[in-house]
Amino acid sequence: MKSPGRFAVMMLFSFAVALMLRGVDTTAGFSQADQSQDDPCLKEKAELAKINNQIAITERQLYLRELEMRAVLNESIEVDKKIAARGPEMSQATLDSLKQKSADLRNRTTRLKSEIAQRKEDLRPFEERARLLKERIEQGCPPVGDDWQKAIGKWGSKDNKVQFEIQDLNKADREYYRNTPVKIEGYIVKQGGWSPTKVKSGDILFISNKVGGNTLSGKWLNAPQGTDCPRLSVELSNCTIRIDPTSDTLTVEHDAMLYSYPDCKWSKETRRKTATYYRIK
Repeated sequence: MKSPGRFAVMMLFSFAVALMLRGVDTTAGFSQADQSQDDPCLKEKAELAKINNQIAITERQLYLRELEMRAVLNESIEVDKKIAARGPEMSQATLDSLKQKSADLRNRTTRLKSEIAQRKEDLRPFEERARLLKERIEQGCPPVGDDWQKAIGKWGSKDNKVQFEIQDLNKADREYYRNTPVKIEGYIVKQGGWSPTKVKSGDILFISNKVGGNTLSGKWLNAPQGTDCPRLSVELSNCTIRIDPTSDTLTVEHDAMLYSYPDCKWSKETRRKTATYYRIK
């Protein structure tokens, strides 16, 4: 006879698979009439459709994993109840089997949590790109300028505790070789709050080789704060920088990595942080 836990798992997965087999609308709400060759947003809409399809697939995979984890957690609870309520009639072999099953379910839960966290992290760049494309389509897809170049220069936080300089490292090369990818880096001028043994003036804060319009996409520094965790490595994670040339401000959206203290280990989880910096003249 199948256990209630296994029956529940099968029912949940049957329902989830049925959902996955449904068609996915990837047109992002745009009619065929919008897809004419004269449409200035034709390229953006095609890219958005592909990204929306990828997001839908990943979200369904996430949904399956979350269903699976919920079922595993429920089964784990039932097994632990049996162990706690064991009577003298339960053999040692049966008890040992239940304990092993409980341990296996806990390990499976840990793996699923890690996989779910990673899939959510993988989804972020697609969601960010979709957001930018939607904004551009709503604006009628005007010709892309080079406002990102206005990010080159020195920037600081409002209290000037953090200062950095963004440099275009291969502008001259691109003028001669048109297919040369952009190479942008930001260097710390004055660091505020990071571990002084890990982050010093002149260290890299930001790297990018993807630019467009008023946006630079790349990686941003993660380091322990103050005297925390002197042996913890410095890491980089996804970020987007937008320049507002009218107000001379720089907005940084950064997937800040979290670390445990005093264990001093980086977590796979991130927290989206937004900061504004001002041009130093």
